[in-house]
Amino acid sequence: MGAISTTGRSVLTGTTGRRPRILGAVGALVICSVFALGVASPADADTFVYTYQGLPFNNLINGYACSPGPCEISGSFSVSTQLFADLSNATVTPDSYSFTDGNGFTLSSCAPMVSCSGITVTGIDTDAVGDITAWDVAVIGCFGHCYLETDSIGISGDISFPGPLAGGPEGFNAGTPGTWTCEDMGPTGSESPCPVAPPASTPEPSGLPLLAAGLLSLVAMSRKRLA
Repeated sequence: MGAISTTGRSVLTGTTGRRPRILGAVGALVICSVFALGVASPADADTFVYTYQGLPFNNLINGYACSPGPCEISGSFSVSTQLFADLSNATVTPDSYSFTDGNGFTLSSCAPMVSCSGITVTGIDTDAVGDITAWDVAVIGCFGHCYLETDSIGISGDISFPGPLAGGPEGFNAGTPGTWTCEDMGPTGSESPCPVAPPASTPEPSGLPLLAAGLLSLVAMSRKRLA
């Protein structure tokens, strides 16, 4: 490698001067890729809230008193990733949730290590835009003695046990399930309807694999030039 001194500066000459240029290009790619990942990250901070609204109970048994009413199951669960379109019999793990029978009985998520309610969200079907069309959402609490469920698959309706499961008060409306809506809270908490959901077969590519592929391609090019 040769060097020419020009007023105290050293300028690289000859073929070996390619290496610094290549290293500089690698550095530029890394910086640009990291920046791209950074500007894409706010999308990952979205919260998608799926809200259910049931119909009024048409059956009250075992001392279930509805006053003043209407008594009906409503509530929501939230996830950090929007449900894909065209799902079939999927299982979802919510980040948070809260459901009520409209009669003073509510089951919701709470802090770890506290005896509270648990939820199962199964049997999820979505249509071509990601709206929920089939579901089985069950929430159980009160040390396993109270229960809320909304179901479009089995009993096809809503049921509430705000007391002991065996022989306790019960309200339900079998055969008349309600409907779901979806809201995108956004990274700043702004509220808007959920966009059209992507299909499960074509998930959005991750930035890290793209970064790795770019770096490998650049390394291969540098080897050819130096050979």
